[in-house]
Amino acid sequence: MRSFFRLYEGTIDGAVFAAFMRELLREVRSGVLIIWDGWNVHKAPEVRSLLAERERVRVHVLPAYAPGLNPVEGMWAHSKEVGLRGYVPEDKLDLELEAGVVLDEIGASQRLLRGFVNGTPLRITGV
Repeated sequence: MRSFFRLYEGTIDGAVFAAFMRELLREVRSGVLIIWDGWNVHKAPEVRSLLAERERVRVHVLPAYAPGLNPVEGMWAHSKEVGLRGYVPEDKLDLELEAGVVLDEIGASQRLLRGFVNGTPLRITGV
């Protein structure tokens, strides 16, 4: 299990998200399970087209507004309550760098990642 993220400034549209997905799929050569919430960008034509070409990608779509099912909510809470607790950045770049460090540390921990999934009632075969 792995976690991938990228921090962006500004608006993320279908083209930006599809570019992120292409990078992710170049990095991960095996099968990929993506857990998505109801964000409209996930349904953008650029994203749908990209996924239609990739048989190794399986998408699990969460019901509309279901933060209790979304393992990412636990990851964000952990990053703010543990990793960034008491942290006072000097500026926006400082915050971006530190957030990246914290999210990389979380992504490297199987215990944490599985804990975020197991901390929800979400059950997906193979996870």
